[in-house]
Amino acid sequence: MELRIKDIAWGIDRRNGERKESEVADMTFDLVKEGPLPPVGPSRHVFIVEKIDEDRISIRLSSKKEPVTIKRKERYEYRPTSFDGGHRYILEVR
Repeated sequence: MELRIKDIAWGIDRRNGERKESEVADMTFDLVKEGPLPPVGPSRHVFIVEKIDEDRISIRLSSKKEPVTIKRKERYEYRPTSFDGGHRYILEVR
C-alpha cells in the first residue's frame, strides 16, 4: 500500500486580494510499518501513521488532532488553520 501526499502552498495577494496556490511537494511513501513519515515539503510537516490495515490506514495529521482513517482509493484534504497563507495537504491511499 502507498500513501501519496501533495503539499499545496497558498497565500493572499495583499494588493488585489487574489488567492494564489502552487504545488510545492508531491511525495509517495510505501507503507510497510507504523510510525512517523519523513518531513513533507518546505514546511517540513510530519505525519504519523498510527495503524495499517488491508484496505485503510489511520494517520495522525497533527499532535493536536485525533487520527483520521483513510480508505484505499480515497482522498482526504487536510487544511491546518491559517488566515492569510499556509499549506494544505491532499492525502491519497493507493
